[in-house]
Amino acid sequence: MILDINRTKAKINIKLTKTGVHSVKNILKFKQLIETSNEENKPTIALKILETDNNIFSGPNWNFNTPDSSDPDDFKIFLEKLLYIEHHFNKEFTFPTNISQRERRIVDLVYHSLKDGELKVPFNQTYYFHLDKKQDIYKLLKLHDENNEVLNIGLDLHSTDKLNLFGLEFKYVSNRVFLENVKLKKPNILQSKYELFEDGDSIRIELIPIEPHSYISEKLLLEVLA
Repeated sequence: MILDINRTKAKINIKLTKTGVHSVKNILKFKQLIETSNEENKPTIALKILETDNNIFSGPNWNFNTPDSSDPDDFKIFLEKLLYIEHHFNKEFTFPTNISQRERRIVDLVYHSLKDGELKVPFNQTYYFHLDKKQDIYKLLKLHDENNEVLNIGLDLHSTDKLNLFGLEFKYVSNRVFLENVKLKKPNILQSKYELFEDGDSIRIELIPIEPHSYISEKLLLEVLA
């Protein structure tokens, strides 16, 4: 960071502590400070002695020499979602060095489930699940035929697994999926498997979109473990 104090320049190196660099709240505040430095009417910045609340120096013209990120808004939004989840559970994450796409998706899903009740997005892939009861397969095939191969399907997914996310462990409370305007992939093959179905079997069901008006809505509710 570079300060211009009455025509005198000062260069200050800022290093986050180990605690700070893994805190969602602190990283978000630092991100917001960097954004503020790019504003035209930015406030004066000051370096203070906290014990006495006295300024060592202050300056109105300051900026960070941090290179611009390719997706600054996306990163800020991601941090805000994490902070929202932290406030809901009254717990703090340990922010990692690297974040996987799976973790990003889980954060998105949990955030929208808490804030909006669900996460609804266009469906353009293949969704699969398993059925192990012949009667359920029969109902699905019958529904598929009666509705001209157009399905709206709701699923309650149950899991006893634990979910680890950024240092916190959760258990699944509810995991619901609703697919709108989809159809069975290769229904004839599914019909053949149904006819040969025996007790103990499990059949993989594959659903594909009916473009362009297919959607998937998901709601994931979690409970944080102590």
